Amino acid sequence: MPDDYLREPLVLTTEDARNYIGFTREMFREALDMGLIRRLPVPGPRGAHLYDVRDLEVGGQRYLDYLKRKHADVNPSA
Repeated sequence: MPDDYLREPLVLTTEDARNYIGFTREMFREALDMGLIRRLPVPGPRGAHLYDVRDLEVGGQRYLDYLKRKHADVNPSA
């Protein structure tokens, strides 16, 4: 088992999470609304929403795959 699984997960606030995966606010909100990115159940300091980096990486990739499929459906010649 890799050592990465033995460490605490890297947790980011919303703004840092959005910047980490390079999404605009709209992209991040849509991925969140679609359930591809999930907030951690425990709030951070001052009620901040928190996200696990591993979840952001997987959810972010799924959202990008969704955008590719959506674009391919709209423009099949591309």
